[in-house]
Amino acid sequence: MSKELVARMNKKVTQLKPSSILEFNKQISGIEGIIKLTLGEPDFNTPNHIKQAAIDAINDNDSHYTNSHGIIELREAAANYMHQKYDLNYNAEAEVLITAGATGSIYSALTAMLNPGDSVIIPTPIFPFYIPITQLNGAKPIFIDTSDNGFILSPEKLAKTIEENQDTVKAVILNYPTNPTGVTYEREDLEKSLRFLNAMIFS
Repeated sequence: MSKELVARMNKKVTQLKPSSILEFNKQISGIEGIIKLTLGEPDFNTPNHIKQAAIDAINDNDSHYTNSHGIIELREAAANYMHQKYDLNYNAEAEVLITAGATGSIYSALTAMLNPGDSVIIPTPIFPFYIPITQLNGAKPIFIDTSDNGFILSPEKLAKTIEENQDTVKAVILNYPTNPTGVTYEREDLEKSLRFLNAMIFS
């Protein structure tokens, strides 16, 4: 890309760094027999019943624009899954939104919340795409190193960080199970962390 074109682009975009995980994945992909723990790419093909459902939808001309929230049948299935697996109750009409993958949902949620000058608390290590999405929205990522606590964000560290940045903190990223460490949180720890937050939860 020419320097002249780059100079005319949004400065927030040109200041972003390339994804380190994608670059690393590219470097190691040629190694024979390697088991990659880089991208969330399944080691199996799309199941046949899903392929067939997609083929049937095309043959039935069910391929036009949908509700911007996603088709209601899929939202109802998602709500039912959350109820069956986690005993959580979501209103498919009002509380479930279908996006094109995790990155799309993260982008939509943070863009809806953040204003320039806000800050987002991000425990590290973390799925890297939270960082450029935060920066694209003019907000500042505030990192909390969790390596000294088994990669778990402690309520004490969270409270201290919020107190130090209380005028700007708009969001706290709690990835569960944590990507890339695989750590899960105990209910008691989450209750301690969330008790003092006046926060919306996007799941």
